[in-house]
Amino acid sequence: MKRPSVPLRVRDQVFVRDGFQCTFVGPEGRCPERRGLEIDHRDPVARGGTDDPANLRVLCRAHNQLMAERAFGAEFMRTRVAGERVP
Repeated sequence: MKRPSVPLRVRDQVFVRDGFQCTFVGPEGRCPERRGLEIDHRDPVARGGTDDPANLRVLCRAHNQLMAERAFGAEFMRTRVAGERVP
């Protein structure tokens, strides 16, 4: 079952707070991406994270995927994206 999305009011607040830009910071500084942005839970919902703005950040699709792989593992995310169930 798909969980409800983050409330629009909260999403808007997070986008404004983060300057409508990916917040990922790597060795070369902050990611400059401003398109294809998504809301990411710092502490994943699957691990008890909430929709509180302090637990949310704006990431581009690539960095959101990277953070999910770090949290859950690349194999799990590959099967999740493919729509398969993990035994």
